Amino acid sequence: DAAARTGIDLPTLLTIINERIEYLYDRDHQIGHAYFTGCDTRADVDEVMRHKVIPLLAEYFFEDWGKIAAVLGDLEMHDGPIEGGFLNRSVLKAPPGFDNGEAMPRFRWDVREDGFDYARLLGS
Repeated sequence: DAAARTGIDLPTLLTIINERIEYLYDRDHQIGHAYFTGCDTRADVDEVMRHKVIPLLAEYFFEDWGKIAAVLGDLEMHDGPIEGGFLNRSVLKAPPGFDNGEAMPRFRWDVREDGFDYARLLGS
């Protein structure tokens, strides 16, 4: 059983991710279970998420990191920094002459370097 080996409920993880992809994009771009078939440890799942799933989401959503964060459960509706389960968001400071007080905040998104927090995505 994958959950016993990895400590992550992979069927539920895929269901949640795919429901969000279907809502934000379409049903034809869902993530298949085959990405995770060789995963025996949590580190294996992290590797698949970091090097396969997240880059695929970046391609699907044309690097719209807000949508990628929504799929991964990391989107928070405020203008500040986020330390998410998969992604971190920092607020970019406007260069001199660009900050007129009316501009929308701009962000830098980064994939977490340390392990991922699956509980946040899984809602537990």
